[in-house]
Amino acid sequence: MNLSALQYSDNYSPAADIGVLVVSVVFCILIRIAFIKRSRAFSIFYEILLLIPTAAVCHAVYHMLLRGRDFSASPAVYILMSLHHILLYFVLYLYVYYLHETVNAYGSMGKLFLNLARIGFFAGTVLEVLLYLGRLAMPADEARSVHQFFGGFAMVYFYFVLLIAAVIGVLKTRVYRQVVVGVVATMCVSAGVMILQLLLREESYTTLTFMLPMFALLYLVHSNPYDLESGSVGMSAFEDSVKYSYGKKR
Repeated sequence: MNLSALQYSDNYSPAADIGVLVVSVVFCILIRIAFIKRSRAFSIFYEILLLIPTAAVCHAVYHMLLRGRDFSASPAVYILMSLHHILLYFVLYLYVYYLHETVNAYGSMGKLFLNLARIGFFAGTVLEVLLYLGRLAMPADEARSVHQFFGGFAMVYFYFVLLIAAVIGVLKTRVYRQVVVGVVATMCVSAGVMILQLLLREESYTTLTFMLPMFALLYLVHSNPYDLESGSVGMSAFEDSVKYSYGKKR
C-alpha cells in the first residue's frame, strides 16, 4: 500500500514518545531518591531505561524529517528509522538478559535463551541494514509517496515476545508467583497494543509499549518503600546502601 508522506506522517502522534521521555525522567528521579539494591539485574534495568527514551527521540525526529520537502533525498530518514528499530531490538535482548540475571539462570537452559536472544538481535540488526541499503524499509519516490514498510520489525518483535514467554514459562518456578503474574500481564498489554497498531496501520505507541513492563519491574522487583513514619527501609536495602556508599567513599 502506498501512502503520501503527509498521510503516513498524519498517522503518527508525538504524544506517546514525549510521554516516554517524561516517564523516564520520573523513573530516574525516583531511582535516585529510593534505596535500590545495585545488582547486575538493576544495572540492566537502568540500561533499558536509558535506551527506550533514546529510541523515542529517534522515532519523533524521524517523523519530523518525514514531513519535510526533501525527505526522499535525505539518508537521515532511513538512518533514524533503522536506529529506532535497532535500539528496540537491543532493549528486547536486554529484557531476556534481565530475566536471565534475575533468576540466576546460569545453566545450559539459561545459556540457550541468551544465545537465542543474541541471534534475534543480530538478525534484526542485519535485516535493518539490508533494508536501509536497499531502501526496502520505506522508500519514497519523486511523487512523495511512501510504500508501506516490509514487516521486518514486527517479525523480530514477535520472535522476542515468544522467546520471553518461553523464558518465563521455563523459569517461572524460581520467581514468586505474583511477580510473574504482574510482569506477564504488562507484557500482554504491550503486545496487545502492538497488534492493535498493526491492524490500524498506526505506530505512535511503539516505543511506549517497551516502557510498560518497566513499571512492573520497578514496582514489583526493585522497589523498597520507606516507612512513612520512621523513614526506615528494609534491612537488605540498608546494608546495600552502606556498601554502595563505602564503595563511593562517601
